[in-house]
Amino acid sequence: MEMTLESVAPAPQPTLQRAVAALHARYGSGVLREAHELSAAVPPRFSTGFPTLDALSGCGGVPQGHLTLFTGGATSGKLSVALRSLAAAQGRHRRRDPVAVLDLAGTADPQSFHLAGVDLAHTLFIRPPRIENITTLLYDVLNVRAWRCLLVDGVGTLRTSPHQLHTFDAALPELMRVVRRQRTALLLLDDAGQPGDATAHSLSLHMHFRRTDWQLSRHGGIVGCTTRVQLERSRWARPGAHCDLTLPFP
Repeated sequence: MEMTLESVAPAPQPTLQRAVAALHARYGSGVLREAHELSAAVPPRFSTGFPTLDALSGCGGVPQGHLTLFTGGATSGKLSVALRSLAAAQGRHRRRDPVAVLDLAGTADPQSFHLAGVDLAHTLFIRPPRIENITTLLYDVLNVRAWRCLLVDGVGTLRTSPHQLHTFDAALPELMRVVRRQRTALLLLDDAGQPGDATAHSLSLHMHFRRTDWQLSRHGGIVGCTTRVQLERSRWARPGAHCDLTLPFP
């Protein structure tokens, strides 16, 4: 049987396939992987104080050198978890790691921090009298030393000043460069369920808190609450999962 040249010639390869074949031939088959095979490297981190929440995050807790956002309304439990996270960030060794708290809401109670296990001697509290120049203040705090964690409570107050919110959004990329260089965990607390565009773009981890029940004593007094934590975003896990936490009051 006579075969034509057309019937035996190899089918032409697309440009991408030829490029992949050339790279494999020169550097080996392991040089390239498909995008779905890649996963973000797990960074240094510290625990939230709750093993189930650490597992939910996908990275084992609060990541250093990254932006983490806790959202949820009042009594949702986000502050309680943030305080336990600060205590974990300081470590259990004698020489505690320093942490800082920027109290934009003006409601931080050092006694609550102490009862949550935070070492106040190694905690810097900052309560600006006005929200003007918050971005400059935040930048200076990040640069003054390598904090293991910087907690910013009351991010929603920036929305009361469109100028401050715009300034914060514009400065966030530069702030994140400092965060990555210092390996500081930047932890924001906000009552709003959804972050702004600039925050959302820089986020590595976002958890939303919603109180589902109160914990009552035998005499009917409120001694804690149960909250559901929803994973809204994570560089290390698929969003949508949730866990339930029981948070005792100090």
